[in-house]
Amino acid sequence: IEPERFVSRCDYGCFGEVPIANTPVTQQIEQVQRPDLIDLLIVNGCINDIGINFVVDPAADEMLIPPYAQLACGVWMENMLRAARVRFPQAWIVVPGYYAIVSEQSDLFGFEEFVRTQPRLAANPPADFPTNAEQLAADRAASTLQSNLFRDESRIATQAAIANVEQDLAGPPIVFVDPQ
Repeated sequence: IEPERFVSRCDYGCFGEVPIANTPVTQQIEQVQRPDLIDLLIVNGCINDIGINFVVDPAADEMLIPPYAQLACGVWMENMLRAARVRFPQAWIVVPGYYAIVSEQSDLFGFEEFVRTQPRLAANPPADFPTNAEQLAADRAASTLQSNLFRDESRIATQAAIANVEQDLAGPPIVFVDPQ
């Protein structure tokens, strides 16, 4: 499903393999012209609601990750899955989970480049931006903890959302795929 006309695919810079579409997944579900032809639906997106930049930002408050994950990967995911089940009652639905985005194995200098491109730093980089390997390693460790926390909290919330929808609405299975 393409973003609405005149809507940019990317909020800022298109990094990675998949550009950011501004059309919400629920709206994409509604826009499918022939839902009767869909027998497999693969959906995800709760990290987009929270923001990958927030999840891996070493300066972010990691205490916000669990409630954000519960809201985006639990409540909002459940609403989206209900809409998908109603729109595509004959379809199997697959919901992939998330891996830890940053880990201790993440390339230190690749991580530095990633941090430098974050909107909050790109616009106004601090004078004391970490340029030494020791500080970068500490920032990577903080990002690793946050990545692991999001991975775990999103898994719990998404599995609960799936269970709630399957309990209430008949149809083929909704399958959670854990990348671990």
